[in-house]
Amino acid sequence: MFDHQGSATGDVLPAAERQLEGLFEVARAITQGEGLETVLASVAETMARVLDFPSCAIYERDETTGEPRLLAGHGRRVRIGRDGDGVTLVVPMTYAERHVGHIELGDAAEGRVVGDDEMALAQAMADQAVAAIENAKRVEELRQVHLNSLCTLASALNAKDAYTHGHASRVAAYATFLCRELGVDEELTSELEKACYLHDIGKIGITDRILQKRGRLNDEEWALMQRHAGISAGIVSPLFSREVLSAVRHHHEAWDGGGYPDGLRGEEISLLARILHIADSYDAMSYSRPYAGALTYSAALRELREGAGLEFDPALVGPFIAVLERMRGVRERAREIAAEAAALIDGDAHDGLTARYHEDTATYRGMVATLRRVREAHPEVACISTAVLRDDCARCVLDAEEDRERRAHIGDPYMYELDSPLLSAVWRSRLGKAGLVEGRFKGEENVLYVNRWGIWLSGMAAIRNARGEAVAVLNVEIPALSDKAGHEPAWRVFNALMGDRDVAASTWRVLAITDELTGLYNHGAFQDRLDRELRHAVEETQPLSVLLLDIDDFSALNQRLGHARGDELLHELAQRLLDALRPGDVCARYGGEEFAVILADVPPAASRDVAERLRLALAGAERESSVSVGLASYPADALDKEDLLRAVEEALDEAKRLGKDRVATPRAR
Repeated sequence: MFDHQGSATGDVLPAAERQLEGLFEVARAITQGEGLETVLASVAETMARVLDFPSCAIYERDETTGEPRLLAGHGRRVRIGRDGDGVTLVVPMTYAERHVGHIELGDAAEGRVVGDDEMALAQAMADQAVAAIENAKRVEELRQVHLNSLCTLASALNAKDAYTHGHASRVAAYATFLCRELGVDEELTSELEKACYLHDIGKIGITDRILQKRGRLNDEEWALMQRHAGISAGIVSPLFSREVLSAVRHHHEAWDGGGYPDGLRGEEISLLARILHIADSYDAMSYSRPYAGALTYSAALRELREGAGLEFDPALVGPFIAVLERMRGVRERAREIAAEAAALIDGDAHDGLTARYHEDTATYRGMVATLRRVREAHPEVACISTAVLRDDCARCVLDAEEDRERRAHIGDPYMYELDSPLLSAVWRSRLGKAGLVEGRFKGEENVLYVNRWGIWLSGMAAIRNARGEAVAVLNVEIPALSDKAGHEPAWRVFNALMGDRDVAASTWRVLAITDELTGLYNHGAFQDRLDRELRHAVEETQPLSVLLLDIDDFSALNQRLGHARGDELLHELAQRLLDALRPGDVCARYGGEEFAVILADVPPAASRDVAERLRLALAGAERESSVSVGLASYPADALDKEDLLRAVEEALDEAKRLGKDRVATPRAR
């Protein structure tokens, strides 16, 4: 496969300087926290260039099948198992004595000679590729840990404000529709969809009194409410890209500059933020909230058009209305199918199905079979069911679902939101006030419906008895979102994580891990994460650094600017800190005006560069404040957690002693 000699001429081997430069390039790509795809592409390009091969391909071994899977390539892609057509060198990749993949360098000229130093260089770069892959896996594991914590936060927020979860799900669907209408990259669309489920998570720090207040908020309450977007972005920062985090932070910015939290205007606001803003606003208009009733569909469209160029990006209003009109068409189709199915159900016989044992009767089985035939005739339909009002509650009667886990039974509460059009329709039908105009319910608007099974566009029709009276409602549901790129649907991910959590435990965990002012981890959560990260560093013999950052003369600054501005500054600095860090880095409010950062698998010299970058980032362009930074590393400065914290606190004291506004390490003992 290749010729190997102990030495080679200078024309074959790259110069030592090029080799060292190549190693440095790969190391820099890994430590700068780029995505795995970008890092591996850099590794492949650098190996091909420095080792003088036309092509390079990096493969990971699938842990389940054992087959190789292409991760990145440069030049003409190399296929596994080619014979005699240019594959020259195969470099193994191992981790913890396990074979995890390999790198193929190929398409070299006939007679290519590979020397010992080239072999060593190729192996060193392969080892760096392994480090990048394993680091990416660890970051993903950390993201999952953080996601679980955030879903706990979200479940507690749902308990405070029942409107929030349905709102987030609907906004996710509207935003996804609009992204697809505009041709936004599907991967980015999927990421934004997930972020939508958590875009209001910052409201966890706002009291129930404000969240559920009827009537306008006063100035103080409004100021508190305006903080939630920035806090939300801080809380979800380990999960999403900067582009999506900007959308979360700026989803209340207005095109004319009248929004919050940063007063951005026009194209200063990112496209994703503008998309999220119009989706969020439409749901607020079209759905009843504690402080305002829902607008009719025509009134909501009028608000959108009048807000173009003021509240909303004028280039987005037309496409979003086109999305809504298509949704309306789907809903109309659902209504037509509902009317078709309702006409096949005997209202008087349906009225006689009142207890669960009636499911064993021929009447029940026949009606369910009818609904299933209607569903099979219309492949776009996912669910058909009927409901009546009994004991002041909407209760299921028929459900065409075959899945035992999902099928509702006679008498089960109908799991719709409290103010859904269906419940209103059932209520009116039993009062003999069905409000029907050509089979359509007046109160129904162009909104999405959310339950634990998904996000739906619904159409309803009345089931009538022999006297023509509406005695029940038949509901047809068509999925609002299709999975276009093979992603796990976001609603399924978040509903599964949030659905069965105990609210009291959720609230306790919220208080346990989050700093309300900044949205960062609090001191206790930082201590827990440091325990975990240090154990991993010891087990994997990897370096770990801790930074302690303190705002210089913060007490004087507080007195000069006022405590309100001081709180705003702490929040702003937390956002700058998050923007300057890698996605997997741990950041917390250590106490007062102090922040703490954990840099996993970063050696002391590189950690100092990071510390200097953070010091400058926190100072900001206006230099409103300066920051002193203490840095201590495992194993260079300490071998356990207590000594490491003692060392970083000594380092911060040293930075203060030397005149503040600088980075310092512990003094030599």
